Parts: sequence; structure tokens; C-alpha cells
Amino acid sequence: MKKRILSLVVLLCVVIAWMPTTVFAADVTPIYVCGTEITGGGYWLNDGNGGITTTNASSSNYNVKYDTSTKKLTLNGANLTYNNNTIYTQQVSDSSGLDIVLEGTNSVTSTSSGDAALNTLGSGNIKIQGSGSLTATGVYSGIYAFNDIIIDSGTIVATGTTYAIESNRGDIIINGGTVTFKSSTQAMHQAPKLGAYTNVNITASTDVSGAPPVTCNPANINTYKYLKFEQGSTPPTITVKIQYVNKKGFSIKPEENIEVKVGDTLTAPNIDGYTPYKFISYGLTSVGGDTSIYSDEIGTIENPVNTVEIKTIEPLHLSPAIYIYYTLSSYTISGTIKGSDTQKGIAATVQLRNATGDVIATSTASATGEYTFSNIIAGTYTIAVSHKGYNDGTINNVIVSNANITNKDITLTKTAVVVPPTPITPPAAEQPKIIEGANQSVEQGKDATFRSNADMKDFVKVLIDGKEVPPEHYILKEGSTIVTLKADYVKKLSAGNYTLSIVSTTGSADTQFSVVKTGTPSDQTNSLVKNPQTSDNTNALLFSILLIAFAGGALTLILKLRKDCK
Repeated sequence: MKKRILSLVVLLCVVIAWMPTTVFAADVTPIYVCGTEITGGGYWLNDGNGGITTTNASSSNYNVKYDTSTKKLTLNGANLTYNNNTIYTQQVSDSSGLDIVLEGTNSVTSTSSGDAALNTLGSGNIKIQGSGSLTATGVYSGIYAFNDIIIDSGTIVATGTTYAIESNRGDIIINGGTVTFKSSTQAMHQAPKLGAYTNVNITASTDVSGAPPVTCNPANINTYKYLKFEQGSTPPTITVKIQYVNKKGFSIKPEENIEVKVGDTLTAPNIDGYTPYKFISYGLTSVGGDTSIYSDEIGTIENPVNTVEIKTIEPLHLSPAIYIYYTLSSYTISGTIKGSDTQKGIAATVQLRNATGDVIATSTASATGEYTFSNIIAGTYTIAVSHKGYNDGTINNVIVSNANITNKDITLTKTAVVVPPTPITPPAAEQPKIIEGANQSVEQGKDATFRSNADMKDFVKVLIDGKEVPPEHYILKEGSTIVTLKADYVKKLSAGNYTLSIVSTTGSADTQFSVVKTGTPSDQTNSLVKNPQTSDNTNALLFSILLIAFAGGALTLILKLRKDCK
């Protein structure tokens, strides 16, 4: 067993030793340049054949550098050609991708069909910045990313047969620099987002040479074969749709179209009954100083704003708009509650009701009687006050229009003390009882008569020892309630003591009586101990003893005979 465990441990160690180190470095993005992995960092020079070499490369002499601490790839006069994706990342699990810094003049070319000069396979962004230039040429596209492509600075020329530049699932964001896209099919398949440009010139053409230039329409971006973006001197002006909405996004004023440019100040107009508190813009970036490119938001109900400065715009946004959000203007209602007996404040409960009588707010006054309702919109209200020991009070027709309401005071009057009457408990109804025939002794075969003081009309039934006696065994007469047990029924009763109950709706009249055998002396008839129901008990016991003795003797005889036979 120990040998088997040792063998498994050795095998596991061998497997781990042969596994690539990248398996244990999930946070490391593998990066390749001309087929050479540079993930570990270092310096490389052009090898003269389109590839790279470490020979003679150093921190002061390099064309390609990768810094593992910053994860930046620096191109410094790189001249690269490869029959595949020239610079690419492989199956990135996050969006880190390629972060490229340009120094000097750089050229990256892919000669393979379906590939690109710069590429992120699987996922990942491509970010380009620096003071240098880059010409990226591919058979499929010059620059391709699974996620976003972000160009912050530099001079970039991207050329491809299908697209000059393409993002699979992200955005193409141009924040600065001079960027040119050329393709014999279409330069771009989506309009870029122009982020940090304060002024931008856009040159568009349906010819790959760039001539003649045409006006760029973002809705027709995929028709251009040549597009160039560069810093301009004149701030662009765009037409923006202004919409005025409430907190739920419903319009409260007809929308308007206005012309805006960078540096303009936009002030929310006054709308009766409403107060502006928030701006949300689409296509006008950094309205509130945010670096967001698609939309920007400034202001809250707690910290409202009514004026914003337009800092940057997105000239290629398909539907630039600004939403100005308004909330209903609100006011306060306040006053004091006092008691008429002391003329001092009381901590009463105060309700505010709308015109339909619905309670919209409830407050408890302070110990000195002050109360305040806040955030009350224009309308007509009723103030209702209540407090233990005082009569309720109200103020009707409280009108809120365009100002706070004060001094809505109420004085409550004391409630009169009412002593409730002492309840009178009616006497309990008298329980029926046996007034004749109680505790009597009767011989078997003779009638037995009993009389209850209950009214005859209230009669229900007769019970003996809790069991109902069928009506055919007794005679019922008036005179209160008279019950006579018939002689043939008494004859069937065993000698002994019984309890008789004459049950009426008003209660039960109960008594005990005795049944004695015919000819029994009368002094024995008042015993309260019941006689046995049968006289055969003693004989049955004697018979049982004899039967057991006989069985024992028979068993002894059988055992003796079996022994003699042996």
C-alpha cells in the first residue's frame, strides 16, 4: 500500500514538472511578437528579417521592450513583419490585453489572410499611446480587438482589406492624436467615440486615397473607405435634443433642439411647480466633469444643480441629447398644538390629509407642541390632531401654492370624564329539584313516583344512572313535573341503589332511590350501597376453583402414567 502511495506522489510530481508555468499564473497575459513569447519581460532588437532578437539588446538599445511591472509594451523604431498575427495576446481571461507605448517610427505588418498586425484573441483591449507613430497593416485588418480599442495619442495609420480597424464586442475610442483608417472595403464598421478631443477635424471619403473628402455622417460610417481624425482649431457645434422630464422620466414640457459647442453653459429653465435637480447627457461628455464617453450625469435630489458647463462633445454620436430632470417643488407646513386646560404644548399626533381625505403624512409634535411637515407639494390639505384626554381638532382648507405655511396652531379641549355605570348581575336561575319521592325505596314490580318542581312545559327526558329511560317505561303528568316509573320497568331493575334525573330546559332535578326485592324489610331499602346486579357471582367463583383443581389433578395423573409406561 505504501509503495502505491509513493508511486502516485512521484507521478504527480512528474506531471506538475511537465506542466507549463502559465497554468499556475492565471493572472499573467501571454504576449507574442512575431511568434516569440515576451510575457516574461525584456528587450529585443529588429533581426533584419521582420522578427526580433535579444542579441545586443539592452535597456538603452532596443526596438521592443516589455515591462512586467507596468504590463506595457514599448515599440521604439520597431520594424516587424510576420505571417500570422504579428503582435497579439492569447485567450486572455480579462480585458487587460495590449497596452502599447509608441516611441519613434514603427511599422507592424501581418501577411497572413484573416489576421491582423495587432490582435487580442479570446478577449482583451488594445490601448495605444505615446509620442511616436505606428503604421499597422494587415490582410484582414490593421488593428483588431475582442473588446475596446483606445487611442490616446500618437500618429496612427491602420490599413486592412476588410476593415482598417475593428472591435468585436467593444468600442473604438479616440481621445487624441492623429489617426487615419484606410480600407478598400470599409475603414470602420462602427462610429468611434471621440472622447477627450475639445476640437476635432474629421476627414471622410468613399475613396481609399481620401479624395475627394465628404461630410462625415455617423449614420453612414460603414460607407467610408478613408477616415482621419485629428485635433482642430475650431470647436465643433452639434444639434442637441433637450428633454424636460420628471423623476419617472415622463415629459413635463415639450422637447427642444438647440445648437451647442464646447464651453457653452446650459441652464435649466423654470417650470411652474417643478425644481430642476439633475442633468444626464448623451453625446456631450464630461458635462459634469465625468470622463465617461457615452453618457454623463450630474446632480441629485439631495444635491441639485440647475446649471452645467459643456466641456466636451461627441460629434459622431447618433442621437446627442440632454435630459433635465425635475422634481415637484416642495414646501413645509408647521404650527403648534396646545391643551386648553394648561395652554402649554402637548405631544399630539398630527396627520396631514389631501383633498380626497387620504393621510399622506403623520407626525408627532414635540414636547412643546411644535410640528412640521416637509416636502409638501402644492395643493389643498386638512390638518387633523388627536391626543389622549382631549377632543380631536382639525384645520380645513390649508392651501399650499408657492410658499411655506406657518402658524397652523390648534388648541385641543379636554375630554369630559364619564363614569361608567356599575353593571348589575342578575341572580342565577334556581336549579330544579325533586320535591316528592326523593331517596325512596321501591320493591321490584311496583310503581315509583317522583316529582320535580320544574314546569311541565320545560320537560326534556328521564335518566337513570345517566342513561335515558324510554318514554314507554314511565308516565308523565302535570303538577310541576310528575314522573311515575311503571311497575314492569321497576321489576326489571336489579336490587340496588340508582340515581334518577328529571331533565328540563332549566336544569336537572336529581335524587337517589333504591330497588329491593319483594318482601325485603323496609329498613334495608335505604342503603346507599348498590347490591350486585346478579346473585350468581359466588357460585361462579366456586365453580372456577373446582375446575382449576380438577385440571391440575388430571395433568398430574397423565404425567405419572407416561412415566410408568417408560
